[in-house]
Amino acid sequence: MLSDAKFIYSKNELGYQEVLDDFKNAEEIIIVTYNISEKQSLLIQELANTPSETKISIFTNIPSRWNIYYGDTYRNIARKKIDVYLTKLKPDSIGEKVNVLFNFENHGKIIMTNNVVYVGSANYSEESKNNSECGIISRDPDYITFLKEEITKELEKSSTPYFEYDYLPLLLEIKMHLSNLFALKEELFYQVYFHYEDLDGKGYVYNDTDERLSQITIDNIIEELDKCTRLFGTIYDVAEQLTDDDNILDELNEYYESLSSFENQFEDVSYNEEIYELASFDSSERGNQIIESEYSAEAYDEYLESYVQRAMDSVHEEFQDLCQEVKDELDDMIKIIGDYLDLSKKALDEFEELEFRKINDDIDNT
Repeated sequence: MLSDAKFIYSKNELGYQEVLDDFKNAEEIIIVTYNISEKQSLLIQELANTPSETKISIFTNIPSRWNIYYGDTYRNIARKKIDVYLTKLKPDSIGEKVNVLFNFENHGKIIMTNNVVYVGSANYSEESKNNSECGIISRDPDYITFLKEEITKELEKSSTPYFEYDYLPLLLEIKMHLSNLFALKEELFYQVYFHYEDLDGKGYVYNDTDERLSQITIDNIIEELDKCTRLFGTIYDVAEQLTDDDNILDELNEYYESLSSFENQFEDVSYNEEIYELASFDSSERGNQIIESEYSAEAYDEYLESYVQRAMDSVHEEFQDLCQEVKDELDDMIKIIGDYLDLSKKALDEFEELEFRKINDDIDNT
């Protein structure tokens, strides 16, 4: 039985304003409407203003779109209306996690978030506030779950998605991981090199004095390289579905194989024992080890400070020697990531030349 519900009658206002007010708190928003406003965009902007992580689903009919057109006049009216809907409901212009579906049999109206729902006669259009509308608003969690899991799932079965296929999310995912990889490359670089500015100019000098190298950074780079390379493998698989051009496919495959090779090269270099030793180097711990193993009999009372200094001098010398041993390998690691990022850009540019997203042909039937 429905609980926590109230009847709403509205005139000169939107009866679902309480739901709109909850948009800013919502994890998910679902709109089911017969139409949207063709001339106004305030309600679409309400959706666009939600946090980027909010999941939004929009189900709408398109008035004046018919299965059969008896004459060019009706066909042209429908075409103009369809163009308006495709323009105003373009998912990218609304948000990052937006799914737009057209249901040409729908006349229902549901405006809901994961917290509160309106079910009634009012469309998701500004013009609805001019009408006399009735409905209910409920915060009953069971009712909200029922609408989401049963009603909208049923609507989805008979709906036509905005895109026939859309690989933009794949591109965005790759670009996010490449951005992470670039940030980690910068992080590694500034662990390996110091920036300096003096009277003679400015530049970078190799760091053989501070314990900056982090195994966590190296492990994170390996993880991001693996994610990126797997995604570029998916890019190639998708490209096979989008084009029959063997030249493009061969080029994308070469990019993928080269990126895989860079990933393997980085792992091989990073597994160097001396690099792990440097990334794990702890001068205090090493100093204590030297005192205990070499000066334990002498390092006491008034002589302690002197032997501590000797031990730390030895630690510093060890650290510098270790830094010099792995300098070439660290430079190689930084260069490999740079080469990986450069080649990734070329691969993405090649893929983005393809039609990686396509508006569903079934929407415009004119």
